[in-house]
Amino acid sequence: MLAPLAACTAALAAASGPFLPGLGAPRPSPHSPGMDDSAVGQEAATQFDSLAEDVLALQIERRIEQLSARPRIYQVDSFLSDEECLLLQAWNQHASAAHAARQPAVAAVHRRMHWIARMPPGHGEQLQVHVFGAGEEQACHSDSVPISAVMRVATVVVYLSDVDEGGELVFPMGEDCAQLRCCHGNSSAVIKVQAKRGRALLFYSHDVDGEWNTLAEHCLCPVLRGQKWIAEAWFRPTLYSGFRDGDTD
Repeated sequence: MLAPLAACTAALAAASGPFLPGLGAPRPSPHSPGMDDSAVGQEAATQFDSLAEDVLALQIERRIEQLSARPRIYQVDSFLSDEECLLLQAWNQHASAAHAARQPAVAAVHRRMHWIARMPPGHGEQLQVHVFGAGEEQACHSDSVPISAVMRVATVVVYLSDVDEGGELVFPMGEDCAQLRCCHGNSSAVIKVQAKRGRALLFYSHDVDGEWNTLAEHCLCPVLRGQKWIAEAWFRPTLYSGFRDGDTD
C-alpha cells in the first residue's frame, strides 16, 4: 500500500521542506511589519490555494486502488478534472519550462503528481504531454534503464481524454508480449489499464529496497479509433540534474 498521506507528508517535510505548498512552512503573520495590504491579500490567496490543494489530495487519497503489490501499481480516477485535462492539452502546444512558469495550474498538476508518487520537489523530470492517433502504439519497455544510468523510480501517467477504442497500457507481468500480442489476449496475469479521462496510473520501476523490477515493463496498445492524450512525469531517486529554474517541478 502507499504510505499514509500524513506520515508521508511529515517525512518529506522533515527531509526537504513541504510536499504540497503550505504544509509545515512558516508563514508571516498578516500583521507582520512591512506587509502592506496587497501583500496581505496575496498571502491570504496563497493560503487558500494551499488549503484547496491539501483538501483535494485527501479526497484523491481515498480513491487510490492498488492493482499490483509487486511491482507496485496504483490507479485513481478523477485525479484531474475535465477542465485540467483540457488545459494540459492546450498547454502542450507551448510546452516549455518558461511557458509552464506562467501557468500556475500546470505547476499545480505537477505538484499533485509528485504527491501521489511520494516524491519530493526537485526529483521530477519536466511534465510532458503526448497525443497518440489511430494506429500509434509503443513496444514493451521499462522507464528505468539502470545499465544506461537512467534511474526513474516512479512514473505517473494521467489520461487527458477518453479513447473510442484501444490505447490501453499493459503490464505483461513476465508473459510474452512480442508484437503486442498481450493487447489482444485474455491472460489473468496481464494487467491492462483502460484510458479514461482524468484517470491517473502510478507505478514504480524499483522496489522499496531500490532493486530494479523488470515486471514494471509496460506497453502501449495501438489506438484503434479516436485519439489518446496523456500527461506523463518520471521521477528520479535523487535531485534531477536536468531540473532548471522555471520548470514545473
